[in-house]
Amino acid sequence: MLDVACGTGLHLAYLKDQYTVQGLDLDPNMLKIARITTTSLEGTRSIIDFHYLVGTSDGVAHFTERHEVGLFTHDEYLDAFRDAGLAVDFDPDGFMGRGLYLATAE
Repeated sequence: MLDVACGTGLHLAYLKDQYTVQGLDLDPNMLKIARITTTSLEGTRSIIDFHYLVGTSDGVAHFTERHEVGLFTHDEYLDAFRDAGLAVDFDPDGFMGRGLYLATAE
């Protein structure tokens, strides 16, 4: 089942017991909520599985792409840059309001 304009997609969890389900939405706010609820943690890594549906004249194919992102504290980031011989500054308002580390060779 493909739910177009699924919003946060939270209701799909209840449908997946009876159907193979996928949700699709273009609203950035809904996608942000959906992404937060579909991420899992393994130790200090955030695991994000992106699901894609590709429609062709032969039908619809489903594939996933797994992203494993390391989760580090602010101090761990700073230490890593400095250990690499870089001078580092942090802009808390950087890239999309999520913060941005700026490092340069010393």
